[in-house]
Amino acid sequence: MYSLLEIFYFAVISVLNSTIYPYFWVCVFIAFLQYSKIGRIERDISGAYKKSPLLNTFQASFFGLFGGILGSIIFIYLKVIIDQKDFLFILPLALLLSVIHPRFICFSYSGGIISLLSLLTGWPVINVTGIMFVVGVLHLVESVLVLLDGTRTKVPIIMENNDRLVEGFALNSIWPVPFTIFINGGIPYPATLLAILGYGDYTLSDNPRKKVNESASLLFTFSILLIILARLSMEYNLFKYISAIFTPLAHEIIIALGKHKEKGISNVYNSQDEFEHAFIIEEAKLIIWKALNNIKGKKLTSKN
Repeated sequence: MYSLLEIFYFAVISVLNSTIYPYFWVCVFIAFLQYSKIGRIERDISGAYKKSPLLNTFQASFFGLFGGILGSIIFIYLKVIIDQKDFLFILPLALLLSVIHPRFICFSYSGGIISLLSLLTGWPVINVTGIMFVVGVLHLVESVLVLLDGTRTKVPIIMENNDRLVEGFALNSIWPVPFTIFINGGIPYPATLLAILGYGDYTLSDNPRKKVNESASLLFTFSILLIILARLSMEYNLFKYISAIFTPLAHEIIIALGKHKEKGISNVYNSQDEFEHAFIIEEAKLIIWKALNNIKGKKLTSKN
């Protein structure tokens, strides 16, 4: 049994070593493309970048490495072992489901479906417990990243809600996360894999920080419950069924709760102290109260 200090040291070295391999930089480039898209939207709305896409990518990569170290420590401490072949079934299904809706690319859905199919029919033969651990730990890492870095690329938006135009913020982040986990190869051996974790949400009723805190809390609760179910499934076969059903169902409930809250608001929260940008819409008048920090903006008023 390794000590926590030894696990921490091994996790740090393994994750940092992943930065010398091309696949890590491919994921960083994917993140750069995403932040470039966010930057173009921000520039169209505000007239300039708040932060350059390159800087956003650098910060996201830093937080991604931190998340990878955290995830690796948990995987090694819990002695999680996975079979690489399992993801030959999960990944194609995730890509197929994403055609229906982008959020379905999350392994919560494909992992839960494949696990349930395996349990009910015997095909494919996969390590259900290992998959549930991976989904649970990666969502725990995501909850921490959302809490620490979820508001960095907030973009002001105007949406129609309950037949009204309301102001709010779009929240989008993506992180390349390398992590170390044990692979079943006859004799389990550690290997560094890479995931791209993303967070996409919006808020019309709360300031971005409050929204991010709520989202991170829900994700953290989901991940802890799933990890507990995965641990129990090591001892009791029944919990494999429970965790396979819980994974996609609970993830969908989290999304539904957020949408219900935003859809049901009747009053829009406005505060110059809380919002970096504040939009007030009254009939045909649009007032932009605050411009970006690096622009000397004046109050603009558009009338009929």
